[in-house]
Amino acid sequence: MATLSLISLAIVALLCAIGALHPAYQDNTLQRVGMGCVCLASVGLMDHVWRFGGVSFACALMSIGLLLFSVGVLLKVLKFRALEKLPSDNEVHP
Repeated sequence: MATLSLISLAIVALLCAIGALHPAYQDNTLQRVGMGCVCLASVGLMDHVWRFGGVSFACALMSIGLLLFSVGVLLKVLKFRALEKLPSDNEVHP
């Protein structure tokens, strides 16, 4: 359980850092600051899991939930970026 939590938290921290700093993620400042906070909290939780060698069920569930949420945000950003690259109807048929 601890290994799964460490991997999940590492991916969450990475995706949140990229999301908070990348210009393709076009949300407001509070959302960017929130992602930065989640990134830093994930790093802190990784240290906690590493030191104590185990996690509670709640910590494991939270790390997996954060992982799913951050992957969902990543997929949403990639989807909207792909849609922006498609030509609009006005450009195809003048």
